[in-house]
Amino acid sequence: MQGVHYALLAADPTPLTPDFFARRVEEINATVSAQLYDALKIHGVLDEHGYLPRDPRCAAAFCCTPPVPVNVWNILARMAAEAHVSQVASS
Repeated sequence: MQGVHYALLAADPTPLTPDFFARRVEEINATVSAQLYDALKIHGVLDEHGYLPRDPRCAAAFCCTPPVPVNVWNILARMAAEAHVSQVASS
């Protein structure tokens, strides 16, 4: 087998801030972004510096210690859906 092309992408840790989602997702405004951030912070998904100390995609006890509470994902999904509906309604 001859040369295999590849690229190395470095992804340095980035803390979440109240405007994190609004800066990255066009459909999320600053208010919803701050609400998402607050929900993550309140439910202990973020550490004191705004970093994710564990993989947030994992809600199973065998995958994360401690596990991310499932209700956090329900809250975030509902907020994202409400933001999308609000965005569509205002267009």
